[in-house]
Amino acid sequence: VAGDLNEDHVGKFLGFHEPRTGVNYGAKILDVKRDEAQRNPGMLLRVRHSAILGVSGSRDERMRLNLDQPVQLVDVPTE
Repeated sequence: VAGDLNEDHVGKFLGFHEPRTGVNYGAKILDVKRDEAQRNPGMLLRVRHSAILGVSGSRDERMRLNLDQPVQLVDVPTE
């Protein structure tokens, strides 16, 4: 779950799905912060989405996830 993410996960990949093409891909975790100052605590993430040929280039995104939100870490081949 998202609440288990921490600085040790920076550089690892979260699994994402592109519904238009059916492509599953990894987004690299660039930054992880736990935010408990808000009324609804959560995790603040900055990730870099991989480029998807014919759909989009790589892009960075900031997101807020609920602490109990399921996330999937994936292995992404480097070659």
